[in-house]
Amino acid sequence: MLRFLKRSKRTVDAEAVSSHEVIRNLDAPDASSGPLEDHEKDVLAGVRRRLSSSDFDLPTSGDDPAKTMESHLLGDENLVGVGREVWRQITSTAATARALAGFMTDIDPERGEAIGRFQEIGKVSMLAMLRRESAGMPTCGTALVARVFGEGHERAGFALATAWKLPEEIAVVAGRHHDWENHDEYLQSAALASLSNRIDLHLSLGQQEHFENLTDAKELDVLDIPPDLFWDSLMAASCAFADAVQGW
Repeated sequence: MLRFLKRSKRTVDAEAVSSHEVIRNLDAPDASSGPLEDHEKDVLAGVRRRLSSSDFDLPTSGDDPAKTMESHLLGDENLVGVGREVWRQITSTAATARALAGFMTDIDPERGEAIGRFQEIGKVSMLAMLRRESAGMPTCGTALVARVFGEGHERAGFALATAWKLPEEIAVVAGRHHDWENHDEYLQSAALASLSNRIDLHLSLGQQEHFENLTDAKELDVLDIPPDLFWDSLMAASCAFADAVQGW
């Protein structure tokens, strides 16, 4: 941990952030705001029909769930750019959650990494669904992908984590990590997932000021990190982010 804290306040390597395949961050507020082509509207309608009946794509898991996620995201040429961006986000949030957990007493770094890594497991299912619905059609734009993920990835996350027999904590957080304040039993875990997600969002989009304002994030009050270490914990997370996305 000490090696993180030796770095200066502005440590994030802008070139490392911008060099990954620019689907950019699909959770950005304006990612889903663009217009859809007619074929994209058909794809979205098909996805919504399946969501309405909870007909999720639930890929099978191997012995290593993390490697299985990577394989499903990157192993299909259809929408592989989207799969790469989701895997980049998963890699990032795993690293930042682990760094934050190093400042906590109730969640150890290994458990924190698992919470950060599997919070977006639902996107594996939603991407499989999107690939199925868009097969043989022209390329799907970011707006469509963002809408599909936004409408179903939490429900799909709970379903897939349960199907893979991941710990209940992981499944519950995956199923509701954006609504973290309404958790009961796993409030800290959900807050950790939420904060790691927000860190990735701001740093992957180069929003340094928004990142620095996270010292006021409500999640930090829940994570039992002493207030005088808020900034240090965020610095550790930013350095972990920079290491995780290096080369993307």
